[in-house]
Amino acid sequence: MTEQTKSENMFPESESSTSAPEGRIAFLISLPRSGSTLLQRMLTLHPEIESSAETWFFLNALGWMAPVDIQTEFDYRACRIALSEFYRGDRAQRLNQALNLAAASFADDPTKIFIDKTPRYALILNELRQCLPDCKIILLFRNPLSVADSMVDAWGDGGRRWRMRPYFVDLYKGLERMHAFAEVAKDDPNTLVVKYEDVVKMPSETFRDIAKFLDLSNFAPDFSKIAEQQVTGTMGDKVGIHRYREISIESLGKLKHFCNPLRRHWGRRYLNWFGEQRLETIGYKKRELEHQLGSAKGYRYIGRDILESLFQLAKLLTHVRRFSSREARSKMGEMSELS
Repeated sequence: MTEQTKSENMFPESESSTSAPEGRIAFLISLPRSGSTLLQRMLTLHPEIESSAETWFFLNALGWMAPVDIQTEFDYRACRIALSEFYRGDRAQRLNQALNLAAASFADDPTKIFIDKTPRYALILNELRQCLPDCKIILLFRNPLSVADSMVDAWGDGGRRWRMRPYFVDLYKGLERMHAFAEVAKDDPNTLVVKYEDVVKMPSETFRDIAKFLDLSNFAPDFSKIAEQQVTGTMGDKVGIHRYREISIESLGKLKHFCNPLRRHWGRRYLNWFGEQRLETIGYKKRELEHQLGSAKGYRYIGRDILESLFQLAKLLTHVRRFSSREARSKMGEMSELS
């Protein structure tokens, strides 16, 4: 059973609200490093679309409902219990209406549709749909191996450092929840599934399909102007927007950082974890991805990766030992108080 199916609704389905009377919002949701910034810039070529850098707004508003680990200086478990008790009945419906009104206010021009591109919304897809039942959701998938490869390229010192643990939430939880939501929403007219590979290979067709999905007027974009499209804010892709000044298929089929046996072993385990059936439902064939992985050769960075793995293992063991010591001290303190 996936985490998505295990998550519990905090309030009954009947308490969902209707959408706001004016202003529209659509969500562009993907894993990080899946091409969402490129697609966002393509879409903002349309005169009826407005957007900004990643807002993260609804992670704060709805994160407490989802099985998401949130770190705070206060006891978030108590906060989650308090909110779940408060967010009930007619009050929940009024608060949902307030969220819909807030979403409808995102665009500076109320006649335009606002695209909220925040990859980590993958963790709260069910909660978004529950609280904003009429919103449009675009799910952008990319070859999972390419996502991992791009993460290492962007955040691993150009591929020199192979550390997958920091990306666990996205690569595992995020992908799992996106897949589960896509399966449930197969017949939902307010959900559209898009592949990154189609975005770069068939940009005009993809643009037309999304514009139709968003009920926008016909418009023929000039993709040569994509480099001029800027959104306000500092969040988002800082690598691809400078590397690719136009839509390019250059990134397809490349796994340049699966450059030694240790990394390729991780890739095979990752594909086995997600499974052939789930890969096919999001448009990828496991055998083709395995062949792509097998085409990667070499032993580059193998010594560095072994040392990095040993270092991370030592950190994990130290953390476990410290946690166990704290737990033991806590139990001893409880026993002394009771004695």
